[in-house]
Amino acid sequence: MRVDAVTQGRRSGTAVSVEQQFVPATASIPARYLEGDMVAVTFEAENHLRSPMTSVPLLPGGEVDLGAVFLQSGAVVRGRIFDAVGAEPTAGCLVELLATGAGEIRATLLGVRPLTVSGEDGSYLLGGLSEGRYYLREVCYGTPTLSRLVVLDASEHLDMGETWLHQGRRVLVVVEGVRDGTVRVLDRFREAGTPIAETILAPSGRPGDDRESVTLSAVAELLLAPGQYRLEVVSADGSLRVSREVVVGSGGPGDAQRVRLRARSRTIRSVLTMDGVPVAGGSVALGAVLDASRSTGTIVINSQAGSAAPQSQVFRAGGPSFRAQVDANGVFEVTGAPADILWMTWFDTDGSSVGRLWPEGALAQLDLGGTRVGGVFLDRDGRPVQGQLGLIGDLGREVATTSSGPDGRFALPPAPPGRYLLRGRSGGMRAASVQVELTTEEPLPQMLRLSDTEGGRIELTLRRSGGSAAAGTWLHLLDAAGDVVGTGLSSEQGFWSRDGVPVGEVSMIWNDGAACVGAGRLMVEEGETVRSDFDLATGRLLELRCPVEECAGAPLSFLSVRTESGVEIAGHLSGATGAPLFSDAGTLGLGCVTPDTYVLSFWAAGRRWSGDVDVDPVGAGDKPITVRGRPAGL
Repeated sequence: MRVDAVTQGRRSGTAVSVEQQFVPATASIPARYLEGDMVAVTFEAENHLRSPMTSVPLLPGGEVDLGAVFLQSGAVVRGRIFDAVGAEPTAGCLVELLATGAGEIRATLLGVRPLTVSGEDGSYLLGGLSEGRYYLREVCYGTPTLSRLVVLDASEHLDMGETWLHQGRRVLVVVEGVRDGTVRVLDRFREAGTPIAETILAPSGRPGDDRESVTLSAVAELLLAPGQYRLEVVSADGSLRVSREVVVGSGGPGDAQRVRLRARSRTIRSVLTMDGVPVAGGSVALGAVLDASRSTGTIVINSQAGSAAPQSQVFRAGGPSFRAQVDANGVFEVTGAPADILWMTWFDTDGSSVGRLWPEGALAQLDLGGTRVGGVFLDRDGRPVQGQLGLIGDLGREVATTSSGPDGRFALPPAPPGRYLLRGRSGGMRAASVQVELTTEEPLPQMLRLSDTEGGRIELTLRRSGGSAAAGTWLHLLDAAGDVVGTGLSSEQGFWSRDGVPVGEVSMIWNDGAACVGAGRLMVEEGETVRSDFDLATGRLLELRCPVEECAGAPLSFLSVRTESGVEIAGHLSGATGAPLFSDAGTLGLGCVTPDTYVLSFWAAGRRWSGDVDVDPVGAGDKPITVRGRPAGL
């Protein structure tokens, strides 16, 4: 058995030998870890779940009697591995379970990664497993890695049966648009962070060759078992250039399958004008239309084992942006930008900004004209407030921003006619908002008044479908404008709380290793505590399908996924990041969602599509639910 003690953020571990049940055992805690008044202690043993943390008082030099400690046995996965050629059991295969989604965060924090090695009879057993969704990896010498999704209940004993090793098939990957980098193979929903296979790209041909003068290209060779995968190309600078689903057909090692990928990028050179006059100076940034970073936080886990080098792991969402300066004539140039629909933001030298959609094709000039809205920003007593003002459109992006002056007055840059949320912020989470509708006529002055409330408190208790605490669930709290106002991980008891939450309706998005991604809404009142229990049913995989004749190989330029309560969760789905491409069959694995009703809207193949789906908790957890896109006009 192992005993871990945590105090002041520092962890001490001690191994204790326990031969029989109900036998007294003593674990010592080094004096250098004894800081503060209390220490949190957890227990774990082979094939058992780690116990919840127990806080005990510090008694330097003394003992604390915790009485009997009971550990739950947890779930079990077993199976046998055979050589398909000789039909003989295969020993020495590495078998491991990789957590999915936010389950990877919890596994990293706890230092847990279930793995074992197959025995002489080819059998393996992994025990003491928490409820959740995992990818079972079987790695045997000379054969490709096998990866399967496994969904476990709290105390399930799952027999995977017999695995017959496949000799694999050579897959030759030819990538146009890059000269060097890495090809990695993931599950088609990108749920497990560790690649199934990975190799280095090698330049194709020699610089100066005729074909090289037309386009850069590189090649890589992989050995894969038949199946459906997400194939990704990462350039030498670490940027994701291609993310596409591919199907590897049956065949032997000598029967090579060729896969061609194209890293599409472009150089954008254009002129920005406002009301027909070139803007003077400033800078531009271009990136994904749906900016996932607005609705997600970042978790950085730093760890070090013994004398090994420190390790750092970052969990976040959001893609890269491409930036350039604008000259005095409104001209700018961006190289390496995706050949896709983008969101462009121009930052003026006075601190204001203007945001607009940037089309997939060439655009020699973009005029930033429109209707201007202004007014005054006040506190609850009617005094002027200095703060930031913004117009938020239906895509959840700011189309105009500015700051109010000492007199509270503001004048936003122009925006196209339409309906917007006018939001003012001052002093952290203090905010005010109002709906406005702009036409071609000059609008009436607007008055924004801060409520200046102290906010409220939220206390949540999360449980999984089996009744166990949803420990390590990654939670995001969003305000009415869709910005993150709180984020963190639920405790070992599935508890999470937050003070100073903005008054009004807020959205809560969860990412859990078993329940996957889902959301709900809460109403917060000033000075009040909102207590709510959430039962998180085990999630289901969600697949997007588009007509083959239009969407085969096409990029997913924009995606919106809204729950029945209206919360946007697209930025949290593992398979929707990195501007992915549809497969040749017009499919795309989006990720895993909590059972609910969802409405989808996406842009692909030069048009807008829509779809809706009821995700039922009943059914095979490893079988995806398909959403079929319907043409929805422009």
